[in-house]
Amino acid sequence: MNFVRFTALLIGLGMVMGAQPARSSKAPVELLASRGGAYIKTHNQDARGYYILARIHYLAFALDTKTLNYYQIGELSEPVSDFSPDGAAASDFKGVMSDAERAVHLPEALRHAKKATELDPENGLYQLGLARVYEVGQLAQDNAEWRENAIHYYLAAYQLSIEADQKLRTQPLSGFAFLVSYEAGNSYSRLVKQRGMKGSEQANVDLIKKRIATLEKLPRGPIP
Repeated sequence: MNFVRFTALLIGLGMVMGAQPARSSKAPVELLASRGGAYIKTHNQDARGYYILARIHYLAFALDTKTLNYYQIGELSEPVSDFSPDGAAASDFKGVMSDAERAVHLPEALRHAKKATELDPENGLYQLGLARVYEVGQLAQDNAEWRENAIHYYLAAYQLSIEADQKLRTQPLSGFAFLVSYEAGNSYSRLVKQRGMKGSEQANVDLIKKRIATLEKLPRGPIP
């Protein structure tokens, strides 16, 4: 199984990227994490592999679930049936995780998200993934340091992606929420407002608001 063949563009929890597969698309987190781990062992310089593995652990922790829909991770270029868990069905993994089971996923998400940004530090999507992990972690632990890290990486993700997103001439068919700069900018603004703004953060928020408003005014493009 080749994790690099995932299309890793999903933004936000539970959002659908394109059409959902017609057949069953659930798989156990345990299986996905195992195969992702096997992939990065043989492709240890593939930043996208680490990003996808981080996302699996992040979603498992954030959603408190033992199974994930493939559309929550990203689209697959291979049939869902090719990812069947060696005789195990998703129904075998129903139920809520114990606190101990759930706790494992947060450090794993953080470890792999960090690695993705180390391998490809100019990729806004990977910075966004790391920011999400820090935010969900600070919510779970009430950790101010993790909140500051989330703020830092949301801003980095926004800054790395806004230039390309500003070149759009029509609205993205998948919606603005799928733009890295859109989610990262809004998330940064939300967190600094919740915490109380410092220094240049007000100027950052004002600029983000202005640029996002410009994006939202783009005309709708033709439907292919």
